[in-house]
Amino acid sequence: MTAKKTTDSNAWPVATTPGSRPADLDAIRADIARTRATLADTAAALAAKAETRARTARAQAMTVVKALAALAVALVAVRAAIAVARHRRANR
Repeated sequence: MTAKKTTDSNAWPVATTPGSRPADLDAIRADIARTRATLADTAAALAAKAETRARTARAQAMTVVKALAALAVALVAVRAAIAVARHRRANR
């Protein structure tokens, strides 16, 4: 079984007999293994990037929550000070 040359440098040589297996099965299997490894690395990088964005979003949300809590505490303190001032004014 002889392999037919192709003009595309990225194409795999195919067997000349119709219905037969590719000429260089080991090379194809090695290419599949490399492709799988590359895809796995790409998927891992995308997952890490998504997790980084999620952590950033959670951190920003916590910053907003803390700021709102501090604002609520300050508002309560201002209302208490106003109530004390009104009470002192009323008792003069």
